[in-house]
Amino acid sequence: MTNPTHPAAPGPDDLLGTVLAAAEQVFGRSPGPDDGFFTLGGDSIAAVELVTALEEELATDIDTALVFRADTFAELALLLAQTSADTGPAAHRAPGDSPDGRTAARPDLTGEVAK
Repeated sequence: MTNPTHPAAPGPDDLLGTVLAAAEQVFGRSPGPDDGFFTLGGDSIAAVELVTALEEELATDIDTALVFRADTFAELALLLAQTSADTGPAAHRAPGDSPDGRTAARPDLTGEVAK
């Protein structure tokens, strides 16, 4: 039974659409699941933009290093799902909260609990 105060972490299929939409926002064109961040011209600034878009959409903190580790956007969705599952359900921020405004009670997708 799912606990309504702690929703289940989204799976890779759930996250793929979110990842592709964020990538489209950053690159200005529609990527496919098998497209890679770097093959589309991604750099460190684009990585921060992509992570910021994902953090806003998913209401959780994400380690930018995940973007660099993934060969494709499908793999990025998988890494996000695995990291989310490893750290517990995705924590939600109130609208307007900064991704840096973590609390000890809220896990993030960097694999650490903020202090």
